[in-house]
Amino acid sequence: MKIIDSTLSRIYKGDNIVSLTDIKYLPRWTVLFIDIIIVAISILLSYYILELLGVHPLDSIAYYQKCILIVAVNTIFMFVFRTYSGIIRHSTFIDVFKLFLANLCTGIVLVIINYLFLWLNGSKIFLNPLILIYFIVSF
Repeated sequence: MKIIDSTLSRIYKGDNIVSLTDIKYLPRWTVLFIDIIIVAISILLSYYILELLGVHPLDSIAYYQKCILIVAVNTIFMFVFRTYSGIIRHSTFIDVFKLFLANLCTGIVLVIINYLFLWLNGSKIFLNPLILIYFIVSF
């Protein structure tokens, strides 16, 4: 009961219960969430670069569906290669190599999905330069 009273009095006084300066490292889920945000920003930058080059994306499926597909595939490979563990605490060449492999596998799977969609529906989901630009930007 003392702990609850102490916590409630700290809240009432306006004190921070959790101070970000007291955290020694970020939890893995936070690192994964940051990685997913970086992936989403990379997608937007890739589309923007493609537009600057004068290439217009394909309209075979909706834009948000393309983004969800890319984020989902990349997140799967983040789990497979465990890119979220250790990247902040002690970054090494192995962590960079795991990021490279996750991005490379994502690019390969996206190309395979792209050509399977072409084979089944007669149109591609992505342009191949978009996948290449995304690979470079996200890495």
